[in-house]
Amino acid sequence: MSINTPSNGGSVLRTLRTDAALRTLIAAGPVVSSPDLEPWVLRQLVRTGRIARLRRGRYLVPDAKGRMLPPAAVAALLEPKGHLSCFGGVVLHGLTDQDTDTWVVVSARRQAAARYGRARIVFVRPRARAPRARVRTLRIASVEIRVAAPEDAFVDCLERPRYGPGPTELLRILRTGLRARRLSSRRLRERALHGGSPSVAARLGLLLELATGQRDPRLYAFARTSHRWRALAEEHRTVRRDSAWRLTMPTPPEQIGRAARE
Repeated sequence: MSINTPSNGGSVLRTLRTDAALRTLIAAGPVVSSPDLEPWVLRQLVRTGRIARLRRGRYLVPDAKGRMLPPAAVAALLEPKGHLSCFGGVVLHGLTDQDTDTWVVVSARRQAAARYGRARIVFVRPRARAPRARVRTLRIASVEIRVAAPEDAFVDCLERPRYGPGPTELLRILRTGLRARRLSSRRLRERALHGGSPSVAARLGLLLELATGQRDPRLYAFARTSHRWRALAEEHRTVRRDSAWRLTMPTPPEQIGRAARE
């Protein structure tokens, strides 16, 4: 006999069972894998927003006070051995006042992406030739989070443009970081060169040239070892070409420089 029939006090029983299930999940949280609950109970808890389905078999539950973890902490719990990088890493280091809806976790283990509200958590493998990232540890909402050092996170934005901001914001971050001495041009250069990608060297070289007014000879020499044209950032259209760095971009470099000062 169904518990949903009026004679059995269906709505009351459903509430009691979902409340009991939520208490069980909270005790096992904050991230629970394949909970041993009836499917209708999980669906009800997700539908009412009391828990969040991250991906198949993984759920985020609140604490005893009903508070949910922020996306960066959730990402760290899904892959404790990995580290956050790209634009999310830049955000966590306070180098921009913008936020991100995409959090990138660098991990040696393949796994499916997760969604949490508007946030998307993606997992990428380390580049084969990239040097080992320097990692710092932060604590957010009582969760220990491994984050790539500022220079590594910034260069990762250049290695994976789809997970980075546009050219103007990249330049603004670079200027802010250099001025505040939170980014080192030497470490940025070393990270880019050790990665072995002329594309990354070209992107960093142009941005450093716009930020400092000086052309880095080592980055320029390495970037010129490839004759291939590449995009400065993830853009859908090409308007201008920089023949020195062999980069395509949506606006001229001078315009990007002016916009980054605003």
